[in-house]
Amino acid sequence: MSYRAKQRVVAGALVVLALWPLAHVALVRALDLNPWNWFGWAMYTTPPKRLTASVVDPDGRPLDRSRMTPAQTSRMLDAYAAFSDWYMEIPAAASLDDFASSCLQPFPEHESITIHLYGISVDRRTATVTKQEVEGSPWVYRRGGGGGDDGER
Repeated sequence: MSYRAKQRVVAGALVVLALWPLAHVALVRALDLNPWNWFGWAMYTTPPKRLTASVVDPDGRPLDRSRMTPAQTSRMLDAYAAFSDWYMEIPAAASLDDFASSCLQPFPEHESITIHLYGISVDRRTATVTKQEVEGSPWVYRRGGGGGDDGER
């Protein structure tokens, strides 16, 4: 390889390296990707994505987790972790079904539960970290599946 060709390769690599942070920020915003992935520097523009869930009974009261056995609690936490991992990477591919069924199983008296999901994000207008309910939340899950649109499953 000639010296001129080597210069072009190095110059091209420097241009890509210089433009990738801007492209990564744009991709994160446009596609709701995790800014801490894809060799990006957008991770320095936002805190890591975090997701929290609130599960309530049909009357709006939080589920009493003290009634759950350790095995039931473990299954619920594992299902939530699996859902959360998918949601952080590709929100559209994440399914709440396993998490919802593991929450409903210990409570036979409830025919449904409501799951509220909250994300931690930066408010770009005020530059403060805020907790906001994610788009599409809350979801209502009925025992035995079924449901419809508008967040019901």
